[in-house]
Amino acid sequence: MRVLSSCTCLLSLGFPASLSAQTAELPVTELEATAVTAEMRAPHGDKVLLSPDALDGPSSVSEVTHEDLARQPIVSYPDLFRQVTGVTVNDFGQGGVGSGIALRGFPSGDHGKDVAVFVDGIPLNEPGGSPSGYTDLNLLMPELIERFEVIRGPASVRSGNFALGGTIRIETFARPDCGLALSGGSYGDARAQGTMGFSAGRVDLSLSASAETSNGYRDNSDLEAFNFLGSAAFDLFGGSGILRLQAYQNDFGAPGYLNRDLIESGAFSEKEAVDDTDGGDKDFVSVGFNFRRDEEGAGRTQATLYALRNETTRWANFGIEPGTGNQGQRDVETTVLGGRLERYWDWSPVGFLLGADHRSDFGSLQNFTTVRRQITGETRHLDYEQHNPALYSQLDYQPFAWLKLTAGGRYDHLFFEFEDRLAGTSARDSDDGTFSPKIGLAITPAPGLTFFANYSEGFRAPAVAEELPVNPNLGLSEQQSYEVGLTYNDERWEILLNGYHSELENEIQAAPSGFALQNLGKSRRIGADLEARYQAYDDGAYRLALLGSLSYVDAELLGDDGGSIPQVPEFRAGAGFELEYRPLDGDSIIGLRTDYAWIGETDLNASGSRTADSYSRLSAKLSYRKEAWNNFSAYLSAIAYPDDRLAESAFDFGDVVAVSAQAPVIINTGVSLTF
Repeated sequence: MRVLSSCTCLLSLGFPASLSAQTAELPVTELEATAVTAEMRAPHGDKVLLSPDALDGPSSVSEVTHEDLARQPIVSYPDLFRQVTGVTVNDFGQGGVGSGIALRGFPSGDHGKDVAVFVDGIPLNEPGGSPSGYTDLNLLMPELIERFEVIRGPASVRSGNFALGGTIRIETFARPDCGLALSGGSYGDARAQGTMGFSAGRVDLSLSASAETSNGYRDNSDLEAFNFLGSAAFDLFGGSGILRLQAYQNDFGAPGYLNRDLIESGAFSEKEAVDDTDGGDKDFVSVGFNFRRDEEGAGRTQATLYALRNETTRWANFGIEPGTGNQGQRDVETTVLGGRLERYWDWSPVGFLLGADHRSDFGSLQNFTTVRRQITGETRHLDYEQHNPALYSQLDYQPFAWLKLTAGGRYDHLFFEFEDRLAGTSARDSDDGTFSPKIGLAITPAPGLTFFANYSEGFRAPAVAEELPVNPNLGLSEQQSYEVGLTYNDERWEILLNGYHSELENEIQAAPSGFALQNLGKSRRIGADLEARYQAYDDGAYRLALLGSLSYVDAELLGDDGGSIPQVPEFRAGAGFELEYRPLDGDSIIGLRTDYAWIGETDLNASGSRTADSYSRLSAKLSYRKEAWNNFSAYLSAIAYPDDRLAESAFDFGDVVAVSAQAPVIINTGVSLTF
């Protein structure tokens, strides 16, 4: 065996300035502190290119790379997505509970249920979660992320259920380098992460692990977590294969949500917990296999197989004052099996994609009444299965170098089976299917400038654990979406502009202070996103880039009563800069990244009688790297909420607004070495 020549590792939830994760065979490319370059790049893809990649399709897609993430302060996983235009983030501050991530005017308070999320091809939305589509990305090790793409809207033929707002596809490194890093910061936050790699014959093996602990800003918001990811990469059938095994475990406290009026009146502190025994734990194990073979001038073949096991327990008290309310326990055990096989043929000027995927979920959930985690009664015991086979295809036609036409579609069929074990009723089943067409075009009338447009349909399946046991005849809820936009790229500018209009048959959201769902009827969203980056200065030693973004959406219900779609901010505006200095020795880099975000007022219910005010968020990261010292890197980051800290995580609890306060300031620092 031989040890790989170099490695990297990152620090706590905020990368150090330098992260490199490359293959043993390829030249190592060091990650710069703020890699602002004057070179032309296409972060939104080449939309007239014949390609199976979503980034090159006629829709609004953004790519975020390892280098992009290394410039940003990352304290928890929602910070991975905060700088992506059009993404709304809600950090609930409830320990290991999945945070809110939303796109295209969908609610940010529903734990990411309307964004389809994949990590190395493994889907992480939970059909039996609360709510259905619940997503928990605490299991990510940010330092191992090679890239991810955010596809806005239901335009991707590879995505079916849960992709109403869009899709996030995350890819980790196949052959990460080795190293060690330590970090720590405010509220007892500490993290250690390490990666080692070696070769055994023709197989490159890598082992990565992290351990973290945090007390959290509020009382009873502690978190302890351990994460392991092992991989084996090898050549296979003229392509490349990689086998990954991940195990993640956490144990956390959850402070709950407090009455906003009583906090503002000084009746109790924003840091207090509703119940000091609320919280939970999670055990997650997954095995995934990915295969890819590129054939120059002929096309690409890809395959994915996966299996995962997820066991979670959550104790939650939805009282809104310390010492009030009734605690409940929810146990969920899920096994997921699935895979995907697709082939892309490049018959220039025609490209054709054909694929199939299948996902099967086998779950069991139990609800109990509890007092300080001691069970006093069982209120529910449901076993369920959900099977989702799908076929999809896409045809691209490029009659001219400046024009591409796209037509495709996806057929999904869902089979449900559920059994109420507590009531002793026999198992029931139902099924439904839908075809979702996707069409579009892209035109490049001048170098760097591309216009695109698309029409696509999506759907949401009824919740197998929440809706179907009550009404087994519920069908799929369908969505229609229209989008137009443009991208522009040259040596100084990167611009993305889009506008969209979408309608959904049934707007489903969680009811206040509980796990039940409510149907708000038909809904409509009309919005736009603007993103710009300008390379203002570059003399070889100093580089300066200016950043800006704006997203706006009008999200309304179309039923007889009308009103606003709850939990959707009116707008999100952002501004910032990246500054890099390279001393004359050429061996070190000093970088600074700052971002300011302003999030608009949010209606918390359909009538708009309860709202969360607009608020702002500031973040900055100062980093240093010395290549001659084993790529020694260090950083200091800060995140601040200068005005309303109760607005990001606020909910209508019927007759009051309940909130979870954000920390006023979070400081984090860390160091790392590669070897």
